[in-house]
Amino acid sequence: MRRFWLSLWTYWAVWLTLFSVTAGLFLAAMITLSLYLLKGAPSLESEVVSALQDITLFWFGLTWSITLLIALFLVVKRLFYRCIDHRQLTLTECSGRESIQKVGLGDIIRLWRKWLMAIIWATAAQAIIVIVLRYLFGIPDLLSWFSVYWLYLFVLIAGLITLPLMEARCKLVKVGRC
Repeated sequence: MRRFWLSLWTYWAVWLTLFSVTAGLFLAAMITLSLYLLKGAPSLESEVVSALQDITLFWFGLTWSITLLIALFLVVKRLFYRCIDHRQLTLTECSGRESIQKVGLGDIIRLWRKWLMAIIWATAAQAIIVIVLRYLFGIPDLLSWFSVYWLYLFVLIAGLITLPLMEARCKLVKVGRC
């Protein structure tokens, strides 16, 4: 069973990363391109290229945050179609008797909200633990290490922690045969 959850988490983490980073880079590039064209498309000298890279990196941080939330929602649906070791997550109807064969986005909204809150709490707990450990070991600048990349790592670890809890805490999610 551990192999199932680890494989499912790996699948989730890869798709989450691919979707959110690709969409974030695409949106950042489109914003940068539109700003470049609005400024009259100056010649690509070294200062202009450097400025365009800085603008793209700035917008990537913002767009990645947005696309990460969208990816967290969309990738959950994919988890119900992944068969690993003849096991698969199934979503049952409200009555609890029949499983939903074709899971739609509307079917997973309640589940996603619960799981997102669990991920948020697990991420916050990880950050607090790291801050306390830094304080206990006498490391100055308690928050100097914190960045969006550490936060993303904490989200991935939180997904590993909360994914098995989704079945344990939510009555509608079961692991079934496929």
